[in-house]
Amino acid sequence: MNSETESSGLLWNTGWWFYLTIQQLLEKSKRGEPDEKANATAKALDMSLQYNFVTPLTSMVVTKPETEDATASPLIADKLTEEQRQQAEKAQIMGTSYLSQMTPIRSYMSQMTPMSSLGSSPTYFVDGDPHFMIELPNRNDALCFNINDTPGTIFNLVRDSISGILVNGQIIGDKKIPPDGKINTYFWKFGIIHQIFGVKLEITTQEILVLQDGKQVKLLWTDMASLKGDNVDLLVTKDGKLTVTLKDSVKFVILLHKGWKKHPYHRDYLGIYTVDTHLMSPSVHGLLGQFYHGIDFEVTNLHPGEDPEKPDATMFVKGQEINVTRGWQRDFRRNWKGENVSCWFVHNNGLGLIDGVEADYIVSDLFTAV
Repeated sequence: MNSETESSGLLWNTGWWFYLTIQQLLEKSKRGEPDEKANATAKALDMSLQYNFVTPLTSMVVTKPETEDATASPLIADKLTEEQRQQAEKAQIMGTSYLSQMTPIRSYMSQMTPMSSLGSSPTYFVDGDPHFMIELPNRNDALCFNINDTPGTIFNLVRDSISGILVNGQIIGDKKIPPDGKINTYFWKFGIIHQIFGVKLEITTQEILVLQDGKQVKLLWTDMASLKGDNVDLLVTKDGKLTVTLKDSVKFVILLHKGWKKHPYHRDYLGIYTVDTHLMSPSVHGLLGQFYHGIDFEVTNLHPGEDPEKPDATMFVKGQEINVTRGWQRDFRRNWKGENVSCWFVHNNGLGLIDGVEADYIVSDLFTAV
């Protein structure tokens, strides 16, 4: 068998494997408990969109026009509670009856080509535990990884000595240890400094503090306020969104996610998005900042993983070869329910993808650089 025939066979087998997996999920969506049916439907929809299969679920999905300007793609840090996750998954159900046939359009393996350097405006976010994501708008793809540490730990997310910007975030754990023993962590406090402007912001789930020129202004998330200064503008809206605009620099959007007060485990938490990251200097770093100006990588050797819905692959990045898994994270930019974003998940606290190890990004307080 020649190489061309072998390649064609591989593409066909891979496409058929995805086809069978989606078919099984569609069958599960017809029986069982409501939550199980909703979960199977959500996974079938996500895989159909990822691997370009036409199914009854994808027929009603409208995608973003390719002509839409991607220069305002933001950076995100967020967390999704279990109740919101279930609601979001149920919201993806496109109907109650499903056809038994699907038409493969093209094998996902055919898309596994070497990736070029990122464009100037990718998206970055952190989403619970905390989950970090680097969205690649020019490739319609993303990378993601988790950083696991103890509650109270403060991480440096962005630091740029040239532009004078520093962003740190502190995590907090569940109210008590859940029955499964796994403590979820959330970002609940962010510190933002613009050293050149002399502006310092401390944002928590309770309040927003702005310090400049020895003066302090306190805002509450219920204020619906607008503050304008020479170098910084703030806008708080009723939907729990704070927009911080720094003159001739980046814009930060912080989201407050309110949980049920009587929930035995979950807490309120914050998400942070950064817009116009191309305005940062080439020296920018941090858990997110290091990706602002691009990263080269290649994904090959796609093969079934432990989870049949999440295939594994080999990634070549920064001179290393690491194992990655196809998964998805939530993006809350457009609505509170969040949207599934497919990504290549890098295991072991992002080892091999981030510079150094996660401990290198731990800082002593909210306004201290590494």
